Amino acid sequence: MTRTYDLLQDLLSSGDLASSDLDELLKDEVEEDLHLEYKHGKELEKRGEAQQTIRKYVSGFANSDGGVLLIGIDEDKWCVTGCKAPGGGDVAKWASDCLQSIPQLISPPPRFSTIEHKDGLVLVIATSRNPYSVIPVVEGDKVFHYFRLHDKNLSEKTINAPEYFVRDLVLGRRNQPDLRVINLVLNNTHRQMHKTGEIDICFRPVFSIENQSFTWAENVKAGIVVLAKHVESRLGSSPFVDLLRSYVDIHPIDRDVYSGNVNEVHTREDLDDIDSFSVKKFLAISGVEIPVRNNIGGLNYLWKAAIYCFSKGSMPAWYQVQLNLCDPSKVLQLVNNKEPIKLDGELLTLERLYSERGSVGWDVLKYQ
Repeated sequence: MTRTYDLLQDLLSSGDLASSDLDELLKDEVEEDLHLEYKHGKELEKRGEAQQTIRKYVSGFANSDGGVLLIGIDEDKWCVTGCKAPGGGDVAKWASDCLQSIPQLISPPPRFSTIEHKDGLVLVIATSRNPYSVIPVVEGDKVFHYFRLHDKNLSEKTINAPEYFVRDLVLGRRNQPDLRVINLVLNNTHRQMHKTGEIDICFRPVFSIENQSFTWAENVKAGIVVLAKHVESRLGSSPFVDLLRSYVDIHPIDRDVYSGNVNEVHTREDLDDIDSFSVKKFLAISGVEIPVRNNIGGLNYLWKAAIYCFSKGSMPAWYQVQLNLCDPSKVLQLVNNKEPIKLDGELLTLERLYSERGSVGWDVLKYQ
């Protein structure tokens, strides 16, 4: 399944989306979210409204977390409608010209491209998060500030912000570094067997924090919250305070289906400063132990943990970790060979959270 943030990063790097990639996107029915917006080709039929659409969504993405605008797609039918520039000509150049009325520079500038699909031309605009200022849009004698919301229940996810909100952002929001959790892998995998026939697996979660901005990140902290039978940390564990419970939801499983105690563990590490576009690795956890088999059969569930990172004066960014144990044999095969479990979109996933809380614990599907 395509992750929209990964799609955005690929387009910002290369600027190209192949027709086959677009077909895959539509086949998987990848829904709109913070980083992706579809528009029907008819959006460009009226010149004035078409220009406003381009400015509205490009600035909305730039003022939020970046995103991809695809024009020439019918999301209801998951098909290509095609699009044309008002008045004819190169639709990518026309779209780029629509931004000339934006008085402040969008940096880095958006990438404009087209896909020559068999069912029509699709306009692709990839916009990065603007790290320096909030981008206004002038329409006639009025100034608008558009932002992207992550709430899928809203029929219109790009909104014009009120003036007081914009003033707060201009005074400080864009001074914050953009920290991202990357390169998650479960290392040092092995299994723990019990005389009763129960099997636990052990692993060491390792990940990195990358500063994806020109702003220096000071006094960076990172942490992980897990629910497990046993957790070892080379730095020791921090108290699981009530404040953390307001950020995460705990989901323990039935105590009768496994042996041993289960602990809520919060492990954190000081990563000091992270320079622009630099990376530091989180190594605080030495080992995590979770059950995959009781004395009856395999335990089918999703093991979930939550990772956070933040720098001095900024709010934490939260990430959801999920290890898929719906078929324990797949994970056990890697563990038996002492192979690392890597991000693959199936067994192990990592997703940044925006409006929802992170889940910590075990979401049980069934026992067999």
